[in-house]
Amino acid sequence: MSLRLTVEDVSGVFAIVPTPATPDANDPDATDTVDVDETRRAIRALEDAGVDAVMLNGTSGEAFALTPDEWRTFTETAADAADEMHVLAGPTTLNTRTTIERAEFARDVGCSGLLLGRPMWNELSPDATVNFYEEVADAVPELGIVAYDNPGAFKRKITSWDRLAEIENFVGTKAVGLGPAYWETIRQIRAADGDMRVLQMDAYLPAARSWHSDLPLVCWSSSASCGPSPVLAMMDALEAGAYERAFDLSERMAWSFETFFPNGDMAAFGRHTPAIVKARMREAGFLDPGPVRPPNPMTPESYLDGGRESGRRWKEVVAAVEETDDAAATR
Repeated sequence: MSLRLTVEDVSGVFAIVPTPATPDANDPDATDTVDVDETRRAIRALEDAGVDAVMLNGTSGEAFALTPDEWRTFTETAADAADEMHVLAGPTTLNTRTTIERAEFARDVGCSGLLLGRPMWNELSPDATVNFYEEVADAVPELGIVAYDNPGAFKRKITSWDRLAEIENFVGTKAVGLGPAYWETIRQIRAADGDMRVLQMDAYLPAARSWHSDLPLVCWSSSASCGPSPVLAMMDALEAGAYERAFDLSERMAWSFETFFPNGDMAAFGRHTPAIVKARMREAGFLDPGPVRPPNPMTPESYLDGGRESGRRWKEVVAAVEETDDAAATR
């Protein structure tokens, strides 16, 4: 049985999207809080812009805060709205059985793959991590799996890449930063002759490829949901070998991130990710994420202000990129 999302499909821009919320979504009594119309509009806008895939229901997508019905509504709406663009559902739950149920639903409504984290309650050992991914992969061989490796959410880093790379439909992993863990992941995959790819965060990709030009041209980007043109322009520059342009764009992205992480504290950001991300996206204006769903993280206003400033800066970067593109088109 062939996979819908193959390793070869793991290229280009994989956008992280929020789960757009209705105005009452922050009320614990609210039901059916998925803004279906905004979901459909945002998915289509990302595809029309040239984004290659969207990844649903990670931390920014509030996977932990959706009811089962809301998760199904959002997943089906996104899959239906996309035409050629790959849609990776986020089926992560507290256990394997419910995760598989969600993965099967995602398959049946037309998703291409999964952005899959580990169960969030008990820490899984390296052996247990491999077993978990094998069980889900066996249940939905039709779908390609991209690991969501978030040590804060899942209590430890994944260290068993050599074995995970051998799972047939395990096609990639989401990485953050250029530290030792990133290069160790790549080393293990190559040593195992594994057929999977590492998705680097957008702004870090030019640096990574300047050190290893054979790295795949693929990135994940939550910034794409603030307006995808800077990320797409950076990827075009890398593909053309225009590294000066690519580095310039990555530096502009980094400038927009300066206020995004509260006082540079990743632990604080991790406690308030959906609220800060939504504040940023709302200010950038590409889509309307709506309010944060319960539990209310009681995010300090200064953190939200940092997110808003990051969104304003990203909007400036978008405007500059689009102005450059318009000028080039008229030459």
